[in-house]
Parts: sequence; structure tokens; C-alpha cells
Amino acid sequence: MRTDDARRAALRSWLEERRPALERADWGAAFQGYPALDLTGEPVPWTPFTGDPAAARIALVTSAGVFVQGRQEPFDAANPLWRSLVSPHPARDAARAPRPGART
Repeated sequence: MRTDDARRAALRSWLEERRPALERADWGAAFQGYPALDLTGEPVPWTPFTGDPAAARIALVTSAGVFVQGRQEPFDAANPLWRSLVSPHPARDAARAPRPGART
């Protein structure tokens, strides 16, 4: 079986088994046993930046629950809408919401 086929099969199996937990938003149970992908030796898609950083616009796409402290509410998995982190926000104001089910 090709590597990609094996990955897809592992993800399909995981999804079938964990669908009930996903549907009830029980994230801890849902993602327990999530099949890790071993990407060792795989090519990394990367294009070096050659422009002027001071004149650039940066986009951050993440699922890490990033928000601006003091200006936005922490990410809430029950309301997973996108949010804009519009400049100027000093990097020190960026924070990450705790993952659902994490002990704080």
C-alpha cells in the first residue's frame, strides 16, 4: 500500500471510530489516538521571502486559538469562527487559548 493510501486509511478508520465523540464535541476523547503522520524525509513546501519586511503584509492561518489579550475574547471551540488580528498589535499581546479540556 502506498504511503498516502496508508495515511488515508488510518484517518478514515480513526474518523469512523471517533465520530460520536466529535459530534458531541468531546474533544479529549475524540482526538485520543489521532494517527500521527510521520513526515520524515518528505519535502517541505517553502519559498524564501525576498521582499522588504517593513512593507509586507503578513497573514497567519492557524488553528491554535490565537487572540489579542485585552482586545479579544479567547478562542471558544463552541464558536469556531475566524478572527482578524489587525495591526498594529505588539507581539507581546498575542496569546493562545488553552486547548479544550486542558487542565489550567
